[in-house]
Amino acid sequence: LCHCLPTRRRGDDVFLKTDPVTGGYTVTYDSNSHIDLYYLNVGTGSPGTVTLEITAPNASIYAFSFSVGTDYADNSAGSGAVAQSGGTVDTVALKLGNDPGDSGSYTLTGGSLYADFVDIGAYGSGVFTHDGATGSSNTTHDANQLYLGAFAGSHCTYNLGAGELTSDSQYIGYNGTGEFNQTSPLNSHNTTNSLYLGYDYSGIGTYTMMGGWLTAGSESIGDEGTGTFTQWGGLNSVSGDLTIGFFSGSSGAYSMMGVLGGNPTLTVANNVYIGKGGNGTFTQEGGSITAANEYIGYEGQGTSTQNSGTNTVSGALYLGYVGFGT
Repeated sequence: LCHCLPTRRRGDDVFLKTDPVTGGYTVTYDSNSHIDLYYLNVGTGSPGTVTLEITAPNASIYAFSFSVGTDYADNSAGSGAVAQSGGTVDTVALKLGNDPGDSGSYTLTGGSLYADFVDIGAYGSGVFTHDGATGSSNTTHDANQLYLGAFAGSHCTYNLGAGELTSDSQYIGYNGTGEFNQTSPLNSHNTTNSLYLGYDYSGIGTYTMMGGWLTAGSESIGDEGTGTFTQWGGLNSVSGDLTIGFFSGSSGAYSMMGVLGGNPTLTVANNVYIGKGGNGTFTQEGGSITAANEYIGYEGQGTSTQNSGTNTVSGALYLGYVGFGT
């Protein structure tokens, strides 16, 4: 039985379904050619996992909709995986683990991925691994909107090693549970206009930064839900505001953990709000933070604890600004 991707087909639908007898299988796209599709589904139905490998350095795949791990018409859960080590993939919508029970994974070790909308673990579970250290260090993922855990009950993870991730907005734990891990101390770049951890009331978002660079226009840790940011190293640069515990009922926590010599650095061009309507905590164990102004308890409950490290405020420090601060 041959499981093959078509070549030079334009606007067609391709469904890589599991085999009802043998289960999962692997398809390798090793052609330096272009295919133009409307739907590309990898891992539809059960049993087993279908894997798509993209290996050719000049391979080019366009799909209007790209789903990895999606259920079939009989509602049997799907499991799919994509391993891209070269070429270019371009899509309007990329979804991993689309429905309840579905699971999808995407491993990017080389080449480039462009997507307007990325939904990792919409209703199911999804894992995205982005690490050029095992392949080409020049791996690029460009996503306009990035969602991790879009709906309640979903679970998903984004692992960023060596490579570049750029986006307009990132929602880590929109309504479900999302986890972002930035692990590489070198050549690891995450750039976004807006970063949200725990966006909606049921959202749970965590960001663990071991090193590299995070550059954001604004960051909200616990927007309406629950957000946790732990920084062990690297540089987190915010050109706007950093808000920890934004709206009423939210909970946000930011920890700088420089006790192991990681020297975490946080720079905020505008304001740091700890408890802006919600409940916010900031804990500093080493490292350095610079900000224009800091509000501890801004119409909410804020707590800041500094055991070591430096905290430099060029403007004003407010403790309990129409709120409660310690």
